[in-house]
Amino acid sequence: MKGDRRNFLMSSCSVCGCLGALMLFDGSAQADEKAENELRDHLKKTKAFAGAWTTSLIRSMDRELDEVARSKILMACGRDCARRNSAPMVEKYKGNFEGLLIKMKELWLDSYENDTEMGHIVLKGRQSDKCPCPIHPAMGTKSYCECSNGHMDELFSNALGKPVKVELIESVLRGGPRCSWRISYSV
Repeated sequence: MKGDRRNFLMSSCSVCGCLGALMLFDGSAQADEKAENELRDHLKKTKAFAGAWTTSLIRSMDRELDEVARSKILMACGRDCARRNSAPMVEKYKGNFEGLLIKMKELWLDSYENDTEMGHIVLKGRQSDKCPCPIHPAMGTKSYCECSNGHMDELFSNALGKPVKVELIESVLRGGPRCSWRISYSV
């Protein structure tokens, strides 16, 4: 009888231990899900804050600075952004410029035309009602496009290994259906 009671207690504890472990793991999974949701919410708020702050900055620059000064600052920001974010992609396609254009089409372009005889590339972005920049500045911050021009200048100067001239053809922030550029280079 004493042995039976001991065996009963041992098996009961084993069952309780398994149930406890299941509850612990289930609680842990719920805690992980809660933490992921909190992080997702924090990132959304951070992105919204960054977008609002950037919009405020650009509008202040529009009011306080002349066009040349705004353009210089925003193009420098775009070049820095390209060095931080696009340089690995450019490096990966070193010597395979067509591969780079194909990758860009996969990521965000609707189409591109590379006229090697004339020395220009036309990049046609996908149609959108939002700026393709991940910060998404508000409509009406038209000078923000100079940042994208700087980004394109840095990206294509490095990809082609020579200076380029960037011309914005159309822009969502300026009322267009997409963002498109002409990149000119010497042949």
